[in-house]
This record gives sequence, structure tokens and C-alpha cells, in this order.
Amino acid sequence: MRRVPVNATRPDWLELTQQQGLLYWYNELPDGTRVPYWTEGAHYEISDREVAALEQHATTLLEMCVAAGDHVVHHGLWDRFRIPEFAREGVARTWNADAPRLYGRFDLRYAGPGPQADADPSLLVPKLYEFNADTPTTLVEAAVIQWHWFTDLALGHDQWNGLHEHLVQAWRDELAPVVARLGYKPVIHLACSADERTGEDLMTVQYLRDTALEAGFPTRTVLMEEIVRKTYTVPVSSPTGLTAVEERPAFFDPQGQHIDVIFKLYPWEWMVEQEFGPDVFRDLAKPAADPYGPTVWIEPPYTMLWSTKALLPVLWQLYADDPVRRQLLLPSWFEDERPAGLRDYVRKPLFGREGSNITVVRDGRTVLETEGPYTDAPFVVQQLAELPEYPDAFGNPRHPLTTVWLVAGEPRGMGIRETAGIITDNVSTFVPHVITWDL
Repeated sequence: MRRVPVNATRPDWLELTQQQGLLYWYNELPDGTRVPYWTEGAHYEISDREVAALEQHATTLLEMCVAAGDHVVHHGLWDRFRIPEFAREGVARTWNADAPRLYGRFDLRYAGPGPQADADPSLLVPKLYEFNADTPTTLVEAAVIQWHWFTDLALGHDQWNGLHEHLVQAWRDELAPVVARLGYKPVIHLACSADERTGEDLMTVQYLRDTALEAGFPTRTVLMEEIVRKTYTVPVSSPTGLTAVEERPAFFDPQGQHIDVIFKLYPWEWMVEQEFGPDVFRDLAKPAADPYGPTVWIEPPYTMLWSTKALLPVLWQLYADDPVRRQLLLPSWFEDERPAGLRDYVRKPLFGREGSNITVVRDGRTVLETEGPYTDAPFVVQQLAELPEYPDAFGNPRHPLTTVWLVAGEPRGMGIRETAGIITDNVSTFVPHVITWDL
């Protein structure tokens, strides 16, 4: 993989990207300066052989994550994953039932063949930083914006980008059992929080709504804060044989329509802390023949097993002695199990986002600490392995984070986010890519 500075940019790129759905088009720096989040000043070239290898590695990583999920459920490691008691049965049930899922994102350290890997051969193979299996963003940029850039400028042979068509098909395939159970195509509700002010969550939800519509489903958008929880009673048989009454919860949109299926860009670790959290799992436990529900949540509760840094030490426990699969991982531990002699590592909160509350330790000294809201969170430590470095047109360092996108459990595309520093944070930029053919 190599970084290519280019002079060819679309003169109206800002207007084009906004028309194509990029509501979140700039980053605001601490001094109030706005810098474009999308950039056309450079792109990355990656060979078709590299793409094939990345695809295979991502498939293997997902298999490893499935084994890790089995391990957590089988051994009841709920406390390590901060999954409350009321949610555990629902997480296990959706895990064992392989509940409907849509998409996820592996964040990887990778450079592939080139000067970077010549200096550090470990960059030849992708290594997992984390798995965002619950609320991944940068989807619009990866699926839509960089594809239009590629078709407009034709700077390469192809692009690893089958996201859109596979998202459309995923709605049909993943919800087929739900359609069969209900006997009709349900309205898919799509939700995010009113508290998210950048527009990034909203544009992701609106794009996914477009793919659901293309898949043939009726849709409706709703804010998480607008969802209405109601209770109702149903007659049930008691152990004595007498008829009893049971109170059950159900969820409705503001118009009073029961929510059969909902995609929520709202983390499960937040949901279980909300007042309505226990009722979500009570609703999930209802029989399929219940008058209301159960509501199908996408992504499903079992993604709590993956979309947390607690996954990383479990993966390392399982594969540290596997000479092949360990190459895809960075040694990781729960903080209270950190090896005494470890001198180069990154300390991460279990549920941190956008580079918040990260501590970088090099040769036993703290060289970087970021602020954020996760000061009281549990932490993991991961062996320090810094992003590859590429010079820009002015010789300034740029550090790309390679992301591989999964749709319904299959690798379907990639994206690249760049930063000037060593942590990919909320002032990174998205840089498009093209595929070149190996002859």
C-alpha cells in the first residue's frame, strides 16, 4: 500500500460530497478552526493481491471473534465485559440464535509491501486494534463518497467497495426469518440520539434507511428519545393451573406503531444503563406469538461481546500460542493482569470512543494522554504498535488506520482514516483508495 499525493481534485468536491450525504464534512480543532474531514489531496493505492489477503485475514479474524464470543458465553465472563445480570440471558440467547446483524468494522494496523514494511516487517500482516461491531460510523464515506470520487476521477483500476449492494442484500437475508415469523415485511425503524450534534450519526442512519428501502422494506426514522415504552397484561398459566396475568413491556414509535424491527446507532453499553434497559431484555424474552413483539434490535445484544476492548485480552488468551493466528493480534491484557515487565503499551478504556482517555507508554514513560469522559471505566492494555507513517506532499507525517468493513459477517470493503498524530481521533481525515493490478 502506498500514499499518492495528487493534484487532480474535483473543483466542486465540497458541494458534491454534501449532496451525496456527507453531512459531517469538517472537523473542528480546539482553536475553533474548521478543517475538511474528507480530503482529495491524496489517495492510497493497494494491489489486488493485498486486497485478497486482507479479505482472507478479516475472515479469519471474524472466526477468531466468534470463538472468543463462545468462550465468554460458555465461561460466563460477564463481569469482565461489564454486562449486567439482567442482560446476560438475552445476550446469550441472541448469540446462540445468530440474531440478525447488519455490519461491523475492523480497525487495523497495516501497511503491506513497501518501505514501511521494509523497516518494520510486522506491518505486512494486519493487526487488530479493535472491532466496532455495534455502532460503526465512517460508513457513508466508505460506501458512497469514495466510490463517487473513484468514478469521477478514474485514478485507479478498481476499488474494494461492495458495501452498498451487500447492505441491500443483507436486509433481505438477515430479516428473512423475521418476515416469515410475522407474515409480512415489517417497518424498519432507524434511530440515533438527539444528543449527537455533528450530523455523523444522522447521515449514517439516513444512508442505511436508503439501503433498507432499496431492499424493499418500509422504513421510518425516529430519535432514541422518542421511543415510547408501554406495558400491557396477558393471561398466562400458573403452576397451579389457574389463569394468571403477566405484565409485559413493548416499544412503540411516537405515532403509536409497534416497533417490530429497529436499527439503532446507539451503543448497547449506554442502553443497559438507561431506565428502559431491563425492559428491552424482558421484551426480548417474550414468546414469538406475543401480541407485541419481541422487538428485533439491530445490531443485536450479542455485539456486546465484540464491541468492547475486553474482546482483545480474550483473543490473546485464546491465540497467543497459535503461531499463525497470533500474527493478526497485538498482545493484550486486562489492566489488572498486565505483565510486570511491560514497558511499551497503550492503555484503553473498555468502551472508549474517538481516541478518548488513551494513555501511550513508551519505554516505561507516558508519552501521551488524551482527555475524555471514560476516566472511571475499566481498562485494558495492548502492546504498543504504532501506525505506519507516510509523508505527505510537504514531508509531514501521516498515519493511516486501515478499516475493513463486514456486511452480514463477510468482508466487503475498506476505508482509510489518517491523522497527523499517533492516535486516530475525532480530527482525523478520510482518504480514499484505489486498487492497482499486480502483473
